[in-house]
Amino acid sequence: MKTTHLAGYLRLSSERSLGKKAFTLIELLVVIAIIAILAGILLPSLASANRKAKQIQCLSNLKQQGIGLTMYAHDHNNTLPVSDYGGGGWLWDLSYFTTDAIQTSGGDRLLFRCPGNRIDTNQDRYWRYAEYNGWVGNINGPEPTSTDERLRAYRVVSYSYLFELGSRKGNFLPAGNEKKFLRNLGLVRDASDTEMVVDTTISYSDNSYILPYDPMYKAWAQGTNHEIRGKPIGGSMLFVDGHVSWRRFAQMSKRYFAGDPYFWW
Repeated sequence: MKTTHLAGYLRLSSERSLGKKAFTLIELLVVIAIIAILAGILLPSLASANRKAKQIQCLSNLKQQGIGLTMYAHDHNNTLPVSDYGGGGWLWDLSYFTTDAIQTSGGDRLLFRCPGNRIDTNQDRYWRYAEYNGWVGNINGPEPTSTDERLRAYRVVSYSYLFELGSRKGNFLPAGNEKKFLRNLGLVRDASDTEMVVDTTISYSDNSYILPYDPMYKAWAQGTNHEIRGKPIGGSMLFVDGHVSWRRFAQMSKRYFAGDPYFWW
């Protein structure tokens, strides 16, 4: 009898104990609501911090490129390492020869990849673009080594270079006071106000910012480096004097047009 009473007592105590620890439906809903509110508060902050980190990395990339370009110019009578060969026609097309010169300062290929761009230009099909398309060398082998081939071959990178190439020789950039594409840094009048390399920000409209409309374009070619929900937020700039800065999109203007798209900085 005593054993039966003891078992019943223990069972009752256990049920009471479990009852005290259980949550009601209302309590569970309150907890879920609190978690949802906290997530709504924290997630935008985390996204903003992530964008800021990418902007800082982008500025660092351009600063390092500026060091490499300045080193080259000092050793070559203030001239930039540009190619007079055909090469690519877009501002983000950069010859192997030019990337070689920039990398003398110790950087690697990631310097030319903006972390804010949805296109990973570090992939071989961008980094070794001319080889990938069979214009020079072979993508299955090592990169071409001759100066002639490296001048002709070009890469598709994240940034836009305001350098003079064969196709742009003598041309003006509609940026401010009729600035020309750069070739000799010693001829630049205002080095602190002359852009040399900029974040790629592009549109397909001459009167407003419109994203590329071609699905093929979105799957392959370049995009805007820093954006939120398809709208640009700004870009990093490297100036001839070596300093870098961030420019909000509201301060940008259409600066260059080569048949589509428009380039902003």
